[in-house]
Amino acid sequence: MSIETERVVAGILAIENMYFVAKPIPAELDGNLWAFPAGELVGDEDPRLALARVLKSKLNLSAVVGKRLGIFKINVGNQPIELDCYFVDSFTGELTLSTYCACSWLIKESLCVVDLAPPHDLVLQALLISGTSSLTHLRDNLAAAALKLPNEALNELDGIAASHLAH
Repeated sequence: MSIETERVVAGILAIENMYFVAKPIPAELDGNLWAFPAGELVGDEDPRLALARVLKSKLNLSAVVGKRLGIFKINVGNQPIELDCYFVDSFTGELTLSTYCACSWLIKESLCVVDLAPPHDLVLQALLISGTSSLTHLRDNLAAAALKLPNEALNELDGIAASHLAH
């Protein structure tokens, strides 16, 4: 008998180069681990709408959900988890911790030294893409990954690469 995958959505809230993380109340998750704001998807709920719902219910924030950072899959014990993570483009409201016991705004380097709950540690790895110096730069890198070059341009680039290898 297979265990059903737990589907979770998470949001990256950032102000300049500071990222929001929180410690869930221990009954909800190991209280010693930090996490990006997250919650379960309900049924066939759209992940972006689910994240907006989660941020409103858990942090009292109204949010505009932006681009997807990625989908991160991991097994925690025997439980398969699929975390669908998005950037939050903007948010308003008075931050209230209804399901968290602590929170912090941290720079990327500080995120590396806090204990992040799985699969949130995988999200951090994506945030630490080499050469990414700011949230704007990271968003630019993610947008570039979606570019589709025409075959003519790809052939020209292949020719340039081949000529450099020949020398």
